[in-house]
Amino acid sequence: LLPGWEQRDDASRIARALQVLRAADGQGAAEQLVIDRRLVGLYNKLGELGHAWDSAVRVLAADPGNADNRRVLHGLAERLDRFADLAALLDAAALAARDRDLDQASQRALAVELAAVHDERLGVPADAELAWQRVLAIDDTDERAYDALERIYRVAGRWGELRDLRIRREAHSLDAERRRAAALALCDLYEGILDDHDGAIGAYVRVLDIDSTPSPATQRAFKALERLYAGANRWRELEALIGRELDALDGARPAAAAQAAAGRPDPHLAAVADLIFRRAEIRAHHTGDVAGAIDLLDDL
Repeated sequence: LLPGWEQRDDASRIARALQVLRAADGQGAAEQLVIDRRLVGLYNKLGELGHAWDSAVRVLAADPGNADNRRVLHGLAERLDRFADLAALLDAAALAARDRDLDQASQRALAVELAAVHDERLGVPADAELAWQRVLAIDDTDERAYDALERIYRVAGRWGELRDLRIRREAHSLDAERRRAAALALCDLYEGILDDHDGAIGAYVRVLDIDSTPSPATQRAFKALERLYAGANRWRELEALIGRELDALDGARPAAAAQAAAGRPDPHLAAVADLIFRRAEIRAHHTGDVAGAIDLLDDL
């Protein structure tokens, strides 16, 4: 009978026949999985969403790495308002994926889906936090997890945990640009909320360690460090910093020299002169190196 119903595309009778076949003696797990996959589509087509849900749940238990089936479950959860049930199912599926040693991409996808349900659908920050932490336990470079956890910690005013998260994010960022952005976000936190000048200094120094060539980010780091060192009377470190600024400007000299050769003003000349003069002042008035100050002024 089944081939005839399939030929006529009689979804209702096909589904009933498949249910009988599924329950028949001798059907193995693989055969039942194939049938359940078909039933998901058939019941969706018939609008029998409860039966479609039950079939998709069985597929998830048997094949947690099946992304297409999970997409169907998400859609059914939306239509049936069953996101709490979906969270429990995804949690069990994530544990099964780990126990079966599924590939990292599948485990990460399940963890992200679970976290997103807790965070965006159920709106339970404590559960969302734990779920996003599970994502990072699988992949500690996941930008979406870091963004979500930062939001959770900011809203709750959990500044120490936000600091620790940003430190972790900086350490595990995949490229220099992201590391620098994470370090600058730490600087904002240290200065704006935690009033931790030493922490800010360390983060600004790391910004320069990533790349000290002239740019808005490095300019910000240099100026912030000048302010922080001067405010703490850390004159030797300030003098060394200015030396580093001069080295960075020297690295940009070829382009400036080309401009000068073309008859245009050297854009670095005034900046270099100002830095040398300030360095000489520090030596003369704060580090006791009057001779060194004179040498700098002679060079100037």
